[in-house]
Amino acid sequence: MADISKIKLPNGSEYDFKDAEARSGIGNAKLFYGTCETAAATTEKAVVCSAFTSSDLVAGTIITVLFSATNSAAIGSLTLNVNSTGAKSIKYIYNSSISNIPSVSYIRAGQAYQFYYDGTYWVVLMMYNTNTLPTHLYHYNNIKAKTAITAESLICGDESGYQKVAGGVTFDISYPLVWCTTAVAANTSDYSHMFLCHYDRNIATGVKTGYTSTANKVQYLITTISGKTATIDSSIVTDTLPTTDDGKVYIVLGKLGNQSTGTNYFLLYPEHPMLWYKNGDIRPYGSYGNATTSAYGITKLNTATNSTSTTEAATPSAVKAAYDLANDANGTANTTLSGLNGSYIYDHTFSISNGIATFTPHVYLKGEEVTSNYAISCFVWKYRTITGSEVTLTTKSDRGCDVTISNYGYGGHVVGAFTPPSS
Repeated sequence: MADISKIKLPNGSEYDFKDAEARSGIGNAKLFYGTCETAAATTEKAVVCSAFTSSDLVAGTIITVLFSATNSAAIGSLTLNVNSTGAKSIKYIYNSSISNIPSVSYIRAGQAYQFYYDGTYWVVLMMYNTNTLPTHLYHYNNIKAKTAITAESLICGDESGYQKVAGGVTFDISYPLVWCTTAVAANTSDYSHMFLCHYDRNIATGVKTGYTSTANKVQYLITTISGKTATIDSSIVTDTLPTTDDGKVYIVLGKLGNQSTGTNYFLLYPEHPMLWYKNGDIRPYGSYGNATTSAYGITKLNTATNSTSTTEAATPSAVKAAYDLANDANGTANTTLSGLNGSYIYDHTFSISNGIATFTPHVYLKGEEVTSNYAISCFVWKYRTITGSEVTLTTKSDRGCDVTISNYGYGGHVVGAFTPPSS
C-alpha cells in the first residue's frame, strides 16, 4: 500500500507528516496561511500572515492565500508580497513550464490558492474553489485561429480553425463553442486561454457589439443549419425564441447574470442544446413533434385493420392482414359474381338504350381478353327476379345478352356465368 503520510513537493523533496521536523517545516521551509485584501487593479498583492518573516522566504515554502477581490491587473505584472518580505512574481505551471496565470480573472474573490516559493517566483499549486459552481472549464487543446481573434470573444470553428462569431460566419456544429480570453493572431494557436465554460463574460463585446438584454435571460445564437454546417444569422444573438416556424436554429449559449458585475455579463454554458420551432412548439433541433396529415413528425404505430385514425401509421402486420382480407373478399366476389374460374377472369359491362339493357361479357387469360375464343355455349345468362325465380336469357353471337326492361320490370338482376370447356 502506498505511504499516504508523505507528499512530494515541486522541488523534489518530500513532506512527511509523521516526522517531527516536518510538522514544523521542511528544513527552513514551512506551511502558512494568509489573506489578501488588495484592490483588484493593483498588481502587487499584499498578503497578511503574522507568522511569516523574511527568513521564511526560502525555496520550498508553501502558503495558502484567501483573496477578497477578483484580479483585474495585467497577468504579466502580478506579484505576491507576503508580510512585506518582498514582491515576487506570481507564476503558473503550464505544459511543465513556468508561465503567467491563465487569465486576468483566474484569481477570484472568495477563493483560496496555494502557492509554492521556488526561490524566484510564487508558483500557483492549487486553487480551492469555494463557490458552489465552477467558474470556468478549460478546453485543454490547442486552438488555431484561422482569422485574428480579439480578446474576450466567443469563437466557433471547423477543421480549418476558429474565428469570432459574426453574421454570415459558418462553422461545424460538431466543434464546440469556446470563449477566448486573449488575442490570438491569425494562423497561430493558443492553449491556456480557451474555455468551454466561463462566467462573467461580456456578451455585448464578445458576441455582438452593443447588444443588450435582460438579467437572468437565456441567450441564443441564431443560425441556419445544413448538414453539419451552421451559418450565423445577421442578428447573431437573441434572448427570445420564435413563435412561428422561421427556418432558423437557436443554439443555447448561456444565461445572463443578475447584472451585479455589470450589464450584459453572462455565463457561457459548457453544452449548447439546439432548438427550433416545428409543429406549433419549440422542439430540439431535428424533432418535429407528432406527425399530422400536413406535417412531418413522430408517428405512433397501429396494428389495427379497422382504425380510422389520421395520426397513427399502420404496421406491416396490419397491412398484411388488410391485404389478406381484401384478397379473400376478392376471390369470393370474382367466383360468385364475376366468374373467376381457375386462371380465367370473367367480368362484364352493360349499357341501357331505348329501354333495353345490353350486357357484354369479358373473359381474360394471362392479362389478355379471350372472350371470342370460346363458344357461345360457354356463356349463360339468367334474369333473377326479386322473388328468387330465374329466366334463362338468349346468348347473342357476341356472347352477351339483351334484356327488355319492360318485360321484366324493376327490382330483379341479371347474372352471367362463364364455363370454359374441359380440356
